[in-house]
Amino acid sequence: MNTSLVLETEGYVVIFRLEATRKEYADSRSLVRLVLEFQTRSAISTINVSSIETYATEVELRRLVEYLHAHILCLQHNPAAESETYISTETGFQLQAGTGEVVNSEDGAFTLRVMLNIGQLDRDSASTYVGGETLVTVRQINAFSRALLVALRRVFSE
Repeated sequence: MNTSLVLETEGYVVIFRLEATRKEYADSRSLVRLVLEFQTRSAISTINVSSIETYATEVELRRLVEYLHAHILCLQHNPAAESETYISTETGFQLQAGTGEVVNSEDGAFTLRVMLNIGQLDRDSASTYVGGETLVTVRQINAFSRALLVALRRVFSE
């Protein structure tokens, strides 16, 4: 099963493409194939780039939702808070939630930096990351989180 989810922000969208796979970690945790696509909003400039293909567990992707919601709670008490960078296990992408103004779990906005690993020049080279930083609303985060949790139930129940 393939599914695509969109994380919308003020200046860009990130499309999470999930594909069920039979691949497993040694401890039998099922994996999903994951590719992210970063697209700027056309009124700004045209950048469209995809990450390298990686794999993720259900736990790891649920941890992303927890990371975002923990940051929203933190900003309600400390608008200057910046969370540590969330890095996917196979380093296909990095995400950092930054400062903002959040009134409650349904209202507010904060900065969100997303960087996609687009690969290496060769085996001895460092990975190259491309992405951006802009405002995201709490509503946009909530919509993405709901969609991701639904997709995870579908992908991992097959």
